[in-house]
Amino acid sequence: MKRKLIYFLLTLTLSQIFPLAGNAQLIPWRSDYLLTWADFMGPCPHNGYAAETRWDYRYNTHYAADGTITVTVTCSFDKQKSWKDPKANLTAQLLLHEQLHFYVVEIFARKMRKEFNIYCASHKRSPNTGNDINQIYQKLKTESDKYQSDYDIATNHGMKIDIQEEWRKKIIADLRELSAFEVK
Repeated sequence: MKRKLIYFLLTLTLSQIFPLAGNAQLIPWRSDYLLTWADFMGPCPHNGYAAETRWDYRYNTHYAADGTITVTVTCSFDKQKSWKDPKANLTAQLLLHEQLHFYVVEIFARKMRKEFNIYCASHKRSPNTGNDINQIYQKLKTESDKYQSDYDIATNHGMKIDIQEEWRKKIIADLRELSAFEVK
């Protein structure tokens, strides 16, 4: 019995120090973190593309006793779903293209935070709250998917260098415009 208790306490302590590996696949967005090719760990589908960035949005709704609502939003790069073709020419230019996909994810996380803040400031918890919040999320997730697609089409997946540079400037400007909604 004593041995089981010691094992349990040791496991509990270590799990607090070293979180479970499930979260190790996600890299939360940070302004000071740049992706490397080593972050792309998913299996390559050999579909003709050199790489693909996959991400994860998550939101959490908290209801206070007085009915106020708080919604937090995170976005992360998914290392296990993002992949690179080991036979492709993995250039710095291509990595920049993929990094900018991750920046677009943060743009829309900030847009979600902004919209949720507006919603929460003017609403109290009601039977419709969960549906309203999900509608805001789905609307912005759809817009995010379109922005990502437009970016790939316009730049031919980063191959049109001059257009890639125009999009880099646009994406950075969009991030700056929403800087008030960055999680620090």
